[in-house]
Amino acid sequence: MPVPVHLRDTSYKGSERFGSGVGYLYPHDYPGHYVPQRYLPIEAAGTPYYVPSDQGQEARIAERKRERGDGGR
Repeated sequence: MPVPVHLRDTSYKGSERFGSGVGYLYPHDYPGHYVPQRYLPIEAAGTPYYVPSDQGQEARIAERKRERGDGGR
């Protein structure tokens, strides 16, 4: 599956011709260092990439995911 255009490498000359990096939102520029942004290819939509457990730090991660509306357990 192709990497979304806004996440593609911009470190090489000519990357702007391909639209690489256009539309990328840098999370550290936003409150809580979070911004809703697509990181997986469209073809992978709905496929769970990471499902935190209900133990330790992962329980806190699951809660944050639920608060953001992007799942959790």
